[in-house]
Amino acid sequence: MQFKTDRRSHYGTGKRPREIEIAKDVHITPRMYQKLTEKIAGKPEERILSFLMLRSLKQARYSEDNAGHFALAATTYTHFTSPIRRYPDLIVHRILKQVLVDSAETWEGEVPVGVSSTSEESQGERLRRTGPESPSPWSKRRDHAAHRESIKLQDGPIPLEELHSIAEESSQSERRADDAERELMEWKKVKFMQDRVGEDFDGLIISVTKYGLFVELTDLFIEGLVPLNTLSDDRYTYHENTREIIGQRNRKIFRLGQKVRVLVDRIDPVEKKIQFALLEEEKPRVTKRKRK
Repeated sequence: MQFKTDRRSHYGTGKRPREIEIAKDVHITPRMYQKLTEKIAGKPEERILSFLMLRSLKQARYSEDNAGHFALAATTYTHFTSPIRRYPDLIVHRILKQVLVDSAETWEGEVPVGVSSTSEESQGERLRRTGPESPSPWSKRRDHAAHRESIKLQDGPIPLEELHSIAEESSQSERRADDAERELMEWKKVKFMQDRVGEDFDGLIISVTKYGLFVELTDLFIEGLVPLNTLSDDRYTYHENTREIIGQRNRKIFRLGQKVRVLVDRIDPVEKKIQFALLEEEKPRVTKRKRK
């Protein structure tokens, strides 16, 4: 891979731009996230890196395929809340109820095959009976295709086709509910900030785009935009390769995770948007010594 800026800077020099090798298949594990979380704990960049880590994860969805849970590093996982408040919970209840009924009928009056009739069993006997425990599905040592094949779905109390439809409809319903909740939250935030136009707050740059800086207020966790064209002390340009906004003359840089002081400039209640203005940092005053 080559950056465009490197190629441009080497035009006509006869030198080859630097090349960066990127692994085609990087196996990411939950342990990597845990190590990074431990490493950044208590540091200034913890807030923004935690935000980016969360955004890097795939959005959860319901499925008839038991693919486990990445964040929990669990081989098997099912959705369940109590008391029942979602349709997927009711489906899980129905399946469990039928499985328990079938199990009771099968096991009634007899010892399950392969289970010792005594309460004591050595670890060696258990290993000889069941074999060694399989590694986590997120481990590098595990063959993921083989793991998926080993837990291949079988028809249960609810046919797979029907279970697939239920999972898809539940996922879509959850998306619609999340969108409605997010829209309501944005409206509440705008209404809350209407009486605070002209006030200034501490903020954190959580995103840098070609349109400007998205800043989240430190104490209120309310997000707003500082448009690029409002940075009037210099001509600023957005650098896509580094995700930075840099001034052409003063070389001032705005980047992800940087703390800034902003003023609530304007509110758009129709579009539910908040615009901030960046406040200039006060330069330390230089006191002149009096001549004797």
